[in-house]
Amino acid sequence: MAPLLALLLATVLSAHLVLAFPGMDSGALEDQLARRSFNMVHRPHTKRTDPFLSLPALNIAGIPLPISVNYPGGVTVGRKVIPDSSHPFQNPPSGAQRGGCPGLNLLANYGYIDRSGIVGVGELLWALQEATGWAPDLAGAVVALGFRSTVDVTTMKLSIGNTDSRTSGLFTSLIGGTVPGLFSAAAHTKFETDGSILYDDAYFTPGGTTSQFNATLWAQRLASANSNFGGVFGNDWVGQTRFDSYNYCIQNNPQCNWMAVAQVLFYGAECLTYLNFPSSNSDGTIGSATASVVQTFMGIAAQGSSFVKVPESLPPSSDGHWYRRSTGITLAEGISGLISAYSAHPVVFGSNNGATNSFVAQGTPTQLQGTITVQAVGCMILNEINENVPGSFNNLVTATLTPLIAALTAPGMLNLGC
Repeated sequence: MAPLLALLLATVLSAHLVLAFPGMDSGALEDQLARRSFNMVHRPHTKRTDPFLSLPALNIAGIPLPISVNYPGGVTVGRKVIPDSSHPFQNPPSGAQRGGCPGLNLLANYGYIDRSGIVGVGELLWALQEATGWAPDLAGAVVALGFRSTVDVTTMKLSIGNTDSRTSGLFTSLIGGTVPGLFSAAAHTKFETDGSILYDDAYFTPGGTTSQFNATLWAQRLASANSNFGGVFGNDWVGQTRFDSYNYCIQNNPQCNWMAVAQVLFYGAECLTYLNFPSSNSDGTIGSATASVVQTFMGIAAQGSSFVKVPESLPPSSDGHWYRRSTGITLAEGISGLISAYSAHPVVFGSNNGATNSFVAQGTPTQLQGTITVQAVGCMILNEINENVPGSFNNLVTATLTPLIAALTAPGMLNLGC
């Protein structure tokens, strides 16, 4: 039964991906999955009209396997006020999951993904494009990272915070049990890693969770921006902050993990402070990433001489609205930012060996050096995502995830010429 189930899951879920990426041709996707080629055409932010796909009653060897994906609707084009009237801000409801990614928390606070923080893959792909204005190649790569370790392929759900049984379904036992949440201890170094700009490393938290706010840490990040970069959280600030985090991790965390490719991705994620957080101006330029903008988006509020964590919200522009960018943030744009930030303070990748200041160079590469290009770094990242499905999954899940991850990363592979 296992090979048949894997085949059917791959077939069904590849259809879901055709829905989630506007302009992706189903025949081309099937051909790609068969030959692992990437000769597909996609059009960022193409208008869609199919709001819902449901395949409610696949029957496998007498076992009904209910699989459905809610793809909420059309991805619109151009600069746009976010949120729209259908997605008002609300504080997280009781029992909701929130984690260490401010963007995901924010999408849940506005209802672009389920406010519970238990999220369907289809709605996440849509929300990243519709609400935050990401291009399909960037959205696909990020969701592929989640697929590697935190998506229940029988329900197509994940938790944006800690592990939660609400991601599970009737057939979750077939894949080995409830999947870990994105910011659970079990997912550490898979989706997130050490060196956050406002959360403690897993080593310092009860149970190893990675969304424990550290007000002192944030005060240091803010002071760096104000003292060294004119109060702007731009690329120079990202480079300095990653370098500061690197040194702090080595000196204070016996289990410091600063391995490529996870840390390379972290450089790119931090670049979103200036690429994504500010409101878009009417001429298409992006506003300045000031402390007010960044703290609102990340959910940080001053309290006396310290700071407290509050729900993430969109920082308004001068007219009271936040505007999505007129063009989607591409994977190449994020990679260009991370290269610039890393190159300002190049470091060696590796980890501590059980004691502070015991850092050993490990992994491949141990350093980005020579001619660092967007294509080289981007293809390194995408190949790593494709080639390293975690061994914690059983063979059934691995066989299912491999072609799905290839499809999710296909827009990026095509655009970068990998």
